[in-house]
Amino acid sequence: IYKTYINPEADGRKILLVSKVVIVVFGLCMGVLSVALHYMGLNLGWVYMFMGTAIGSAVVPLWNLLMWKDANAIGAVVGAWGGVGLALCTW
Repeated sequence: IYKTYINPEADGRKILLVSKVVIVVFGLCMGVLSVALHYMGLNLGWVYMFMGTAIGSAVVPLWNLLMWKDANAIGAVVGAWGGVGLALCTW
């Protein structure tokens, strides 16, 4: 992504440096998020349940968009967001 979209003239050393920086920054952000969730009283069970509820409801509309020739993008977007809303309401 870095070479393709940000710096097409990047050499191997620059790409390696950027990848290492991104890994460290991502790790620090996830560490901060985990500490924040711990202080809020949320554990990994809650996080996994929330992810399954929020993301899982968009799987069927997107699958239909990819596999059904009569499906369209508007239906997939409305179905995904509608599914997320209904899933969070029932959760």
